[in-house]
Amino acid sequence: MERYLLFMDNEYYPLGGWDDFQGGFATIEEAKNYKASEPKDNGHIIKVTVSKGAIEFNPVEAFFNGGPWEPVETDD
Repeated sequence: MERYLLFMDNEYYPLGGWDDFQGGFATIEEAKNYKASEPKDNGHIIKVTVSKGAIEFNPVEAFFNGGPWEPVETDD
């Protein structure tokens, strides 16, 4: 199972951690579309994959200073 978690904050007053959690979405497109309804300065989407007792968290896209979504590069 895959799920996408969206975290967003404002530059001047980030709450941090789960306080920036906006919701869980079935698709990445749903998470991205939520940005339009709740404008914030920064945000990131984390893909959560659950399989046979293992849970993986991988950042997939982010935006900064109100800009467009961009892929997140990891050191994998």
